[in-house]
Amino acid sequence: MKARDSNTRFASYCAASNEKAAANVQSPLGLPQYRRWAALAVLAAAGCAPLPPHAPPPAALLRPALTQVVNKAAAQPGFQTAGPLTADWWKAFNDPQLSRLIRSALRRGPSIKLAQARLREARQAARLAALDTTVRTDGNVSVVRERLSGHGFLPPPLSGGTTNNGNASVSAAYTLDWWGKNRAALAAAIGETRAAQAAAAAARLVLSTAVADAYLGLQGAHARLLLARRIIRKQRAQRDIAAARLRHGLSNALPVREAAQQLARGQDAARTLHYQTQVYRYRLAALTGHGPDWRLVRHEPPARFDAPFPLPRRLPLDWLGWRPDIAAQRWRVEAAVQRIAAARAAFYPNIDLTAMAGLQSIELGRWLTAGSLLASVGPAVHLPFFDSHTLQAKLGQRRAEADAAIDQYNRQVLAAAEQVATRLAWLNTLNRRLALQRTATAAARQAERLDAVRFHAGLTDNRPLLAAEINTLGQRQRQSQLEDDRLRAIVSLIQVLGGGVRDDAERNKGAS
Repeated sequence: MKARDSNTRFASYCAASNEKAAANVQSPLGLPQYRRWAALAVLAAAGCAPLPPHAPPPAALLRPALTQVVNKAAAQPGFQTAGPLTADWWKAFNDPQLSRLIRSALRRGPSIKLAQARLREARQAARLAALDTTVRTDGNVSVVRERLSGHGFLPPPLSGGTTNNGNASVSAAYTLDWWGKNRAALAAAIGETRAAQAAAAAARLVLSTAVADAYLGLQGAHARLLLARRIIRKQRAQRDIAAARLRHGLSNALPVREAAQQLARGQDAARTLHYQTQVYRYRLAALTGHGPDWRLVRHEPPARFDAPFPLPRRLPLDWLGWRPDIAAQRWRVEAAVQRIAAARAAFYPNIDLTAMAGLQSIELGRWLTAGSLLASVGPAVHLPFFDSHTLQAKLGQRRAEADAAIDQYNRQVLAAAEQVATRLAWLNTLNRRLALQRTATAAARQAERLDAVRFHAGLTDNRPLLAAEINTLGQRQRQSQLEDDRLRAIVSLIQVLGGGVRDDAERNKGAS
């Protein structure tokens, strides 16, 4: 009962104080209503922070010339002018095991999961930026029992009493984005999201081409290892024949030593090839998210890419512009330019419209009555005049970031053009070398057949035949190495061209 009387006295005191304050309220500066708004407008204009001196425009995005190089390559026998590769470009190698490995890597690869996590982070950042362009709402409810100080600002008999304070309110605020600051920040966040999407596609491309390169390397090394073991058997037969001739006094020790030397070189080459197969196996295991004990790879018939390599019909730079890593950097440039716009908009006054409504009472019994209603509405203006040095530094920082992003884009475009030209030249060279090597292998086989005929006719012993067989196996090894290099060069060219795309609609969607 005593607490209730204290609450009543405190409410009466506050009401009387409010009435007295209301009676003393005068118009600001003693001006009429319209003049007050005019004064506020002048004050807002005067409160704009001074912009820094005009900065030089950012560097232009480069477009290196590449048309002649691609057109010249397209005229070579190993190339053809065609549309873009499909997104599952690895199917062109006609190897089901390669397709399974790449699909497994794209599901389990740590680099893919990292890129996906960064994409989710960028999407949430864009979501936060979008919220700044909408109405922001908040709510608050509190019930507090409070004892007033006996020696505070309230005089007796109110001091030393106890009150029960109830407060419930909702508020809303909206920023009048007249200068486009929030819109530019949202555009920058969207640019970063698209950059993260392109970076995820780049991670998929790098991982898929790395798996293909390791797999083709494994298949090629295994094929050459089988040939090396056959060579060793032939060389061992040569050594045994030379040793037998030495024992029977038909020859000296020199042929034995030469045969032993050749056998040792053949065995060393086989050990090197065996080591290469182990390295490729471990690399494949890591790329597909497995440990070194993983043994899924089987040595099926080697992959093939017999068709001429398809080069784009479009302007080469249009193709390179959609390479995932370059597309990602282009979106980063766009985001950096938007951040400059947001930094420039910060030099102008910021106006927020705020509104609040609720119920407040120091007596809980009257809390939910009409008399406890409180409300407010009005603008809040932030004048950045006194923050001019900070704003100028931030704007300079954003401009430097944009310059760095543009320079990075230009560097990547130049590097991409150089990579494409180099890979085209290398693949063209391998095509020509492989054609010559196939001729050499065919000639070695023909010589081997002639020596076999002479041997079976009793015109010679088997030494010339063994030498011819070893020569043929060596030519086949060199041909296998060139075929392996050609397939891996195709994979490398696919990577520097940006992999495959599904269709032009998907490209246009990424550009919008």
